[in-house]
Amino acid sequence: MTRSFLRAACLLAVVQLFGCGKGQPDFGLAGSFLPAATASGLSSGADGVYGAPQDWLTLTRPELAIQPGSPLDFSGLFPEQRIDGPIRIDGDGHFVNNAGRVRFSCASASFTPAYGAYPDHATALAYARQFRMAGYNLVRFHFTDANLMNGRKVDFDYDPEQLDRFFFFQKALKDEGIYWFVDGMTSWNGAKGDVQPDRWAGKYNLKVDVHVDPAARQHWLSLVQTLYGRVNPYTGKSTLADDALAGVIQVNEGGLHFLSMVARKVPAAIRPGLRAWLTQRYPDPARFEAVWGQPYGAIADDTLVLPDPVSSTAAMTDVLAYFSVLERDTASWMSARLRELGYQGPITSYDNNPSMQGWQSRNQFDWVDMHAYKGEPSQFVSPGSVLANTSSFDGRLRYYQLLAQNRIAGKPFTVTEYGQPFWSEWRREASLVMPAYAALQDWDAFCQHGNSSAELSYGRSSGWHTALRPYAVGYDPVAVVGERLMALLYRRGDLQADSPRVRLVLGQGAADAATFKYWGITDSYGEIGLLRGIESAPAPLDQPGVLNVTVESPSTFSLAMAGLARRTGLVPETPKGGMAAQLPVSALNESRPVDGYFRSKEGQIVVDARARTMTVMTPRTQALLLSQAGEAQPAGVFKQLTVNTPMLVALSSLDPQALSQSRNALLMLASDALNSNMGFDDAGRTTLRRLGSFPLKMPPSQVALGLDLGAVTSASATVLNLDGSAARSVPVTLQNGLLMLELDDAAAGSDPTVYVQLQLTR
Repeated sequence: MTRSFLRAACLLAVVQLFGCGKGQPDFGLAGSFLPAATASGLSSGADGVYGAPQDWLTLTRPELAIQPGSPLDFSGLFPEQRIDGPIRIDGDGHFVNNAGRVRFSCASASFTPAYGAYPDHATALAYARQFRMAGYNLVRFHFTDANLMNGRKVDFDYDPEQLDRFFFFQKALKDEGIYWFVDGMTSWNGAKGDVQPDRWAGKYNLKVDVHVDPAARQHWLSLVQTLYGRVNPYTGKSTLADDALAGVIQVNEGGLHFLSMVARKVPAAIRPGLRAWLTQRYPDPARFEAVWGQPYGAIADDTLVLPDPVSSTAAMTDVLAYFSVLERDTASWMSARLRELGYQGPITSYDNNPSMQGWQSRNQFDWVDMHAYKGEPSQFVSPGSVLANTSSFDGRLRYYQLLAQNRIAGKPFTVTEYGQPFWSEWRREASLVMPAYAALQDWDAFCQHGNSSAELSYGRSSGWHTALRPYAVGYDPVAVVGERLMALLYRRGDLQADSPRVRLVLGQGAADAATFKYWGITDSYGEIGLLRGIESAPAPLDQPGVLNVTVESPSTFSLAMAGLARRTGLVPETPKGGMAAQLPVSALNESRPVDGYFRSKEGQIVVDARARTMTVMTPRTQALLLSQAGEAQPAGVFKQLTVNTPMLVALSSLDPQALSQSRNALLMLASDALNSNMGFDDAGRTTLRRLGSFPLKMPPSQVALGLDLGAVTSASATVLNLDGSAARSVPVTLQNGLLMLELDDAAAGSDPTVYVQLQLTR
């Protein structure tokens, strides 16, 4: 995203507020020969700048567009994909169309001006086809207002060429059976004209103003009317009237508490209304002065000093209460306007603040959406930009926990932004963590934030197409493996959802507790999401098998959990182990939450946070996330596995059969990638000196596998290029019932290997 330093500042504030990425000591797996995980060392050049190690290979082939019919063409996995009526919400709180339940694998489609903005018609058709072949059935349009207003001088004077391209792109996606999410307003500048020097300048503050200013609300309404209420000449319908529109996010990341944290102050625009509200709230001047520590006259004469938005003071608690009043009113007004314009589909907003105040604002909608990240660069790709190059397991996947614990019972839950962005060497973690846990939690859509989730070629020489940047998902082979696993583990349903979910009942005491208001639900509850499906609700659910935990305040949280443990025979009963240890003994199996070892139902997912490892075991897809080079412990079909570098290794059946019966399987290897001539000030690659450019540098894949794939009489292995075309054959042998395969990119003098097709005769 352009001007990402603003996004980074936003997320830095959230990290500080909600404790994301909190550290633990480095541990190796107990009894393992492996050392504690450390950041891989970079090579130091003559100029003292650290770059890609000398033994990394160059990715020479520019082609990225998936070849039709290749092993990477997933369109055959979902042959019935089409726009089959509008999206509705069923009685179980899931998205459905005329054909039934819909799980959305979502692609980002920002297409900002720095990347050339919306593609021409021929290229739009190519992108739409790529999205279909990659397994997507939903696209999230993002910053559409900024794209269409780029360089425009007059309000709502959308660039006619870009508007035409946007409408054509919508039609191309619809023809491929791909639904759309849209933001009613993404940019803080809305559709205002003459914003200089670009649309990411902070000239206006409409995200705040729509809560208090009738003119700003009218601007939002006019934006929706003139853009999404306008008839698309290629579909013959407006966006709002089209069955392909799956949902509207009223305002992207528009929560007042979040915006206050970004600005490090309560917005001045809310002062007049807040003063009037405080006068009503405090008819007794003495009570006001006791809470605010200021003279009562400060309200009337406008000398009131507003609290620090990150503080946990009684005064800021009042401000949060006023924020909730404004957000309820604004959301209600916007929803009413959307209905008046004829839109009947799902609506949501306030999608990135995991506090209780944010939870209450989201609870008014029939659909909940959330965002979370594991670290972001402080100044995007400017020299000196800092990214904490640390494992997400050090915080027990806290960014995922924040998402999971904000699901609200009975409502569809989506994640339209997540990421463990480039240049983190640990970003391969998200490529397995998110698809696996989204499936376990039975979410309704999720989307890795980016300019475009699929790209056509590394051979483009304009704008930002010249180098891998944070959020350039389609250009990052490591991130793209996660997109492949999203289609398989999540959308295809290889990993089964956990049911029934554990329910945290948030009573009025929890809603009133300052700790929850500011920081959200305690971490201990989030850890349950590493083992079980979780949800929150204002009331219990009286159904067999449902675990209801009533929480009235943070001080009673541990007591409530311990009581539940005693009633249900759960271990351990002490808070030390965290509340993830709620599972019945029969399902808990080998989990040891106190040690950071989490095993989900039936062992589909096993996480060892201390060792920074994860396994996923399902009949059709199995995967190992390895934090060290060396020999891995046998797991599932992987009876023997040795890798030369930390790596995600996944194997998926490409036909309807389990791996033990499959005749066609895809091996995926995700390790790391950096730009050529990319440089850092430190060997730990935290502080950027220079971005570099394509072609990418990647570690050679040197992997030895012994796979137990059932009764196989013969087999072949073909290394694939990133477009799915065949690159070279690799010898395969059958020994003692195992399929033996060795890859050595360095010896082969080849490009780095990411995909290998296995064809099996039975």
